[in-house]
Amino acid sequence: MTREMTEEHAPIAVVEDDSTTRKVLKTWLEKEGFPVTEYTSGLQAIEQMHPDTALVCLDLSLGDLDGIEVLRRLCTQDPTRHVVVTTANTQVTTVVEAMKAGAFDYLTKPIDGRQLLASVRKALAHRAMLLQERTPDRLRHKMTSELVAQSPAMREIARHIARVLDNNIPVFLQGESGVGKGYIARLIHERGTEHRGPFITIDCATIPPPLQEAELVGQSPTVKANSIPGKLTLALNGTLFLDHVEALTTPAQMALLRFLQNRSLSQGQAGPGDQLAQVRIISATQCDLVDRVRAGQFREDLYYRLVVYPITIPPLRERIEDLPGLIGAMLRDMPGAEHRRIDRVSPDALDALGRYSWPGNLRELYNVLQRASLATTGTEIGLAHLPRELQDLLLTPLPRHSSTPPPLRPLRELEREAIRNAISASGGNMSAAAKILGVSRATLYRRINEARQLKRSERGEVSMQAPDDFPSEE
Repeated sequence: MTREMTEEHAPIAVVEDDSTTRKVLKTWLEKEGFPVTEYTSGLQAIEQMHPDTALVCLDLSLGDLDGIEVLRRLCTQDPTRHVVVTTANTQVTTVVEAMKAGAFDYLTKPIDGRQLLASVRKALAHRAMLLQERTPDRLRHKMTSELVAQSPAMREIARHIARVLDNNIPVFLQGESGVGKGYIARLIHERGTEHRGPFITIDCATIPPPLQEAELVGQSPTVKANSIPGKLTLALNGTLFLDHVEALTTPAQMALLRFLQNRSLSQGQAGPGDQLAQVRIISATQCDLVDRVRAGQFREDLYYRLVVYPITIPPLRERIEDLPGLIGAMLRDMPGAEHRRIDRVSPDALDALGRYSWPGNLRELYNVLQRASLATTGTEIGLAHLPRELQDLLLTPLPRHSSTPPPLRPLRELEREAIRNAISASGGNMSAAAKILGVSRATLYRRINEARQLKRSERGEVSMQAPDDFPSEE
């Protein structure tokens, strides 16, 4: 049997230590055409549960293991598996705890057959919808939309993210400050298999070095204080995001490495009674971590444990095509946007925003838009509402006075000459040439492509001397 199995024939497990109740539930479900497997204890269910089981009817009052713990482990084994709790415990705290642990529904004993079947069908329908949404094509489309990815670079990032959502492997995010590493980490958590658990963040650069190890693994109980759990414990069944991971001290690196090697929260090798470390680790840095390894500042063995699936996030200047969509998304999410709608950016303001190099990336863009939205009293952000340094990008310097004015030349020729000179002065380095011209690299490529197209259409007019004047985008 496979996950593509129809809802009417989805395999169901009944985990119940009372034989009478177990037989009744099985009879009801089999009459409706569901194949049913029985388990008499929580440990048996955890160890022998068939991987294709779509739904579990779980009693919380099991004799061998705590029912909530069994619920957590069954959900961890397969995040798409749905669990309907059947128990005599009606305490509100137990209901809340079960729902937080991943239960789809909560039925109290004595169980009503019609209510059980209705809950089962509802859970299976919900599961089928989730599986449909998580097909590769739908995942890529969803990631592309949520990342505002129109540029080829960000479309590739969306494909990478879609690949790791269903795999609990360490993800390593690299990119300049402000490119959105934290946003992408949270997106992987919320759309991935760890969405049932918490998303815990540690900014390693802000924690004093003597406290880093305790922040990760917690503090042991002393005479004066009780045991304090670390962030690894708090992130169980969820995601731990380590920002500025290069700032970890050697003891903290050792603690993290030990955790990843043993997949256990204990100090030594994992034992039968230890809690398995079901935690996705996402780490991020804006520096070259390989250089830190070579300098002896970061453990090489930990590096290979963390950099299992590396994703390099491009800076904003290399994804200018995404700028209109990013601006729209930021303006919609800005505080107070529901009271004063700013729905337009004037063409000249958008041109200036596209010419800027954005050293602060998305964080700087948000800051600029926030200031501009406060400066305007209408629904449009204009050039006058932007910072002065962005306004100046559209101002052409006046020509110097000369007794014999030079002959007038078409503007397109002057632009071509300026581009050629900048490329020549930079030795063919397109990023350096763009900086000389005061435009983004994406804008420079766009102007070069426009010049090429114009040259082909002119067919004989004065144009660039040779195709080699403008190197290819490669």
